[in-house]
Amino acid sequence: MGSVLGATRASDPEVVVQVLLVDDNPANLVAMSAAIEGVDTRVVTARSGNEALRHLLDGEFAAILMDVQMPGMDGFETAELIRRRPRAEDTPIIFITAINQADDHVARGYALGAVDYVFKPVPAATLRAKVSVFVELARKQAVITRQAEQLRRSEARYRQLVEGLPAVVYTARLETFGASLYLSRQVEPLLGFYATAWEEDPQLWARQLHPDDRARVAEEFRQAVASDAPFSTEYRMLAADGRVVWVRDEARVVHGGLADAHVQGVRLDVTDRRLAQEALREANENLRAQADALRKARDDAEFSSQELEMFNSAVAHDLRAPLRSINGFSEALLLEHAAQLDLEGQDLLRRVIAAGVWMGQLIDDLLNLSHCTRSQMRQEPVNLGDMARSCLAQLAAAEPERRVQVRVAPGLLTRGDPRLLRAALENLLRNAWKFTSHHPAATIEVGRDLATGAFYVRDDGAGFDMAYLPQLFQAFQRLHRQDEFEGNGIGLITVKRIIERHGGRVWGTGAPERGATFSFTLGGAEGPEAK
Repeated sequence: MGSVLGATRASDPEVVVQVLLVDDNPANLVAMSAAIEGVDTRVVTARSGNEALRHLLDGEFAAILMDVQMPGMDGFETAELIRRRPRAEDTPIIFITAINQADDHVARGYALGAVDYVFKPVPAATLRAKVSVFVELARKQAVITRQAEQLRRSEARYRQLVEGLPAVVYTARLETFGASLYLSRQVEPLLGFYATAWEEDPQLWARQLHPDDRARVAEEFRQAVASDAPFSTEYRMLAADGRVVWVRDEARVVHGGLADAHVQGVRLDVTDRRLAQEALREANENLRAQADALRKARDDAEFSSQELEMFNSAVAHDLRAPLRSINGFSEALLLEHAAQLDLEGQDLLRRVIAAGVWMGQLIDDLLNLSHCTRSQMRQEPVNLGDMARSCLAQLAAAEPERRVQVRVAPGLLTRGDPRLLRAALENLLRNAWKFTSHHPAATIEVGRDLATGAFYVRDDGAGFDMAYLPQLFQAFQRLHRQDEFEGNGIGLITVKRIIERHGGRVWGTGAPERGATFSFTLGGAEGPEAK
């Protein structure tokens, strides 16, 4: 069932401007009502096309915001029926839809007289601005119509009230519509002609009416007179200085009284509203063009990423092949011909083999870094505590002689990509394991700072000098010599890329031979600023 969700005080207590919201989903109705909260209007809701038509029988609306996809009678069918009703045929309709974005659907919406066709989700400020234009126009027109009626009832106060209206009030001959009997002085700043010029020259109005609008306006006026109905339309006038001015004309034929049948009406300058509508249309077109460009850029970037991944894999394969040969021949030479080599020759061969192993590991780490940076992410629940215990168990199994006390706090739950987060945690834990290897007994701790929400990996190993902190997360930068601790300087930059992809950041603190702590946040959790 439809309802009135809320109303705000109109600027004129006697003028209540209504906006009709049509959507079969109650949640969408509440969202639209919230979006236009603050607009000086009375909100009426309907959950079907039939219910919307019933509301239109009861009153008029400054604008109709209507969903396209509804069961039974959809938005387009409802709009067709609305346009058949004289009272509602000019009511602005804004179609709002999350689907049907194809050009033919959009074209159909505009063909039905829609003033806009927007796609969900619509920013609240945008929707509020669109509705405000039509509400303000409806309110001005209502005020003008009511005041014009009062003027006709009291001829004695006619000119005093007319001259104060923000519109051109006029009376015109019925047989030659446009030949003015009277125009208020507002016509002078609007079109640049003195009010008396229109009265003295019966053809001035016809000449200044835009050529493209003349036939349409004449036919609409003829139909209004034939049916004794109000005349209401918009058209363009050519001002004395050549400007094009959009005018809203609201008039009716007055019979009897002290004069012969004649036309009384008001003409309102709606140029700003028309320009705003055109600007909105152009803005929507520009937004659609930008969205298309962004989609193309995203597709191009994805294609480039795939090509780069293929290139990296190909290069890695081409590098590994000669490395395998070098290592294989060196190991064979050392194994089968060691007796023919002196100690220096054997040492040189061992160095060649170690360099080959180091180079192979570097290739693997670089590939992992590239993959972590470019791979598609998944968001799902992750237990970092379970991951940490698994990684530490593998490290302990590889070096059972090590004496390392492990502390993993319970409840280290978060959301993210399990594969990437495991890679980041493994890098941090391997570093902690490596840099405590020179201590006979060590402690590695994994936990979470309850004050900041940041996770951390802490050890009591070699640590580092905070003066070298800027180098810590740069590729190929190491704070210790290769003969002290092996490595290639890729691990921490990999961690940094993974954490940043999760919307967080990572930082480290430490002191020489007093251990190090590496903390990281995920998804916007706060942490201290990096120095």
